[in-house]
Amino acid sequence: MNTYVYWVTDDLLGDWIQLPECQPEHLVAARSLKHVFSGNLNANIDSCPPFPGKERHLLRATVARITHATELCYKGTFDFTEDEVPVQKYAEE
Repeated sequence: MNTYVYWVTDDLLGDWIQLPECQPEHLVAARSLKHVFSGNLNANIDSCPPFPGKERHLLRATVARITHATELCYKGTFDFTEDEVPVQKYAEE
């Protein structure tokens, strides 16, 4: 979950701030929120259900969710000939 370290800034020539490590309770709460980020990392999150942290924690949880939901494959990884095409079998309903 915390394999990478993320840094943020609102000015490329200004100071960069390291986001905190993502906690499980932040991930769980972030799944049920829709929030427009203000850019103030110390802002409180007024939401229902309540979020157990500040905007920096919600931003880190959102980045973690996006990172883990994204999968990249090299071109040609899933090139199959007609005989090699994998068939997905679904459970009969």
